[in-house]
Amino acid sequence: MKFVTQMLIMLVAASGVLSQDNLKARNEAFVRCNALMRDREARYKLCKDYLDKYPDDDYQHRETAGKFVRAYERVMSYEKGLQTFSISQPNVWFIYEPDLKIELLNVDESQGSYKIKIDRSFKNAAEQAMLKKAEAVYGPQFRYLDGMRMSPESWAGSLPDEIAPLWGSPGNDNVQMTDVITASGIKYYYDLSISSRERRQFRNVFLMRSTGLKYSASLKHYDEWAHANTKYRDVYVADLNLEWSSMCGELCGVGFTRNKLVVFDKKGEVVEMYLDADVNRSMWES
Repeated sequence: MKFVTQMLIMLVAASGVLSQDNLKARNEAFVRCNALMRDREARYKLCKDYLDKYPDDDYQHRETAGKFVRAYERVMSYEKGLQTFSISQPNVWFIYEPDLKIELLNVDESQGSYKIKIDRSFKNAAEQAMLKKAEAVYGPQFRYLDGMRMSPESWAGSLPDEIAPLWGSPGNDNVQMTDVITASGIKYYYDLSISSRERRQFRNVFLMRSTGLKYSASLKHYDEWAHANTKYRDVYVADLNLEWSSMCGELCGVGFTRNKLVVFDKKGEVVEMYLDADVNRSMWES
């Protein structure tokens, strides 16, 4: 009986040691997963390993690790699709055909806390077609790939459901910050304004107390036109200007102004895009 008792004591002690060792290993695995590191792929592997090995660990720890894993997988999946736009486009800019189908109507709603003004001007159907094309010109997509890899948590909730080229980056209050004015971008701010006015949730954006959308776009013909040390003859120039502001509280807001110039030849084909206005490099946050 004495021998049996001693064996039980030894087994219990061994079990306690194994339990402590297991707890220590789980904690260390989570710490490695949750550590700040520039190599997001390495962190993803650590978190996947942690989740696979310790399915019964603390719920909060697993939720933290799982959130990063889901965000990383979402971003990597989107990145794979986005690369097709970066690789297949020979120019720095390119025309995204689905944006040509977006109808942007003139609107002037200046009353209340959710102001919207859209003013697009052209003289005829040919100019209208060029203006729509100008609103469908996107910038290089490779600039977004590094951002997505570096901060998958910030990007995952802001990406469209379907793979499409990007025109902006996640900003304060989860509002997208425009890099290149596009029809999709204008529609985004219009929909955000209407949703905020009706107190409906819009994607992952915070509920806004006020918004301001002002968009003007015009097309003009020039016998001679010069920009950035380049001279053009017999061209049309689309001048697109966007102003946005949104406030979700007294110290919770974001705003910016953006400009895009698109040059067309006399046949209505895009020759060049310019994003060199000073306003394209500034914004405000509160």
